Amino acid sequence: MNHGYRTLTLLLCLLLGLMAEAQHNTADDILRRCSAELGSTGAAQMDFTIRGNGGDFDGCITVSGKAFAMVIPGVRVWFDGKTQWTLMEENKSVSISEPTLDELMESNPFIILDNYASRYKAMRVDGAPEGCSRVVLTPQGKSAAGIVKATLTVKDKTGFPTALNIVFDNGAEIQASVKAARKLPKPRAGAFRFKAADYDVLETVDLR
Repeated sequence: MNHGYRTLTLLLCLLLGLMAEAQHNTADDILRRCSAELGSTGAAQMDFTIRGNGGDFDGCITVSGKAFAMVIPGVRVWFDGKTQWTLMEENKSVSISEPTLDELMESNPFIILDNYASRYKAMRVDGAPEGCSRVVLTPQGKSAAGIVKATLTVKDKTGFPTALNIVFDNGAEIQASVKAARKLPKPRAGAFRFKAADYDVLETVDLR
């Protein structure tokens, strides 16, 4: 009888522990951790593949807080938190702009994590691969970027995103999958700004 009671007590304790862990890992917890990993004092770098209506391509993005630098076939993008430089390698032109948060979505879909709490409702959902958690984000109002919903999958062990799928109100969809992610030391000053001396640019278009 005592043995059975002790077994039942242990099972109850285990169940309560699992329930507490499940409650702790809410959608907000998952998103906060993911945002923290991408916005730390150092930097995070991700190799990704994007599939969408514009075709499939691979790329690499380095993120530090609000700033990022990204390389995809034929295009390089730098954003220092205010100003964005987009270099089109084929025609050797660079455009300069000060994009809104919604406009940044066109170049960096992971920017959706920036200030998400004031812009999106978050709900944890089932169906994530083993060792991962999944959160669905829906706009609290009408999205200027036309986003209907975004589904983010995060690796539990690291807090890094492994996939981000975004559905737009025109029926278009972007599917970004992260093939590899790593932490980097704090980047050098100017790492997220375009340096004209490093590239042979024929035309500069200032859209600010």
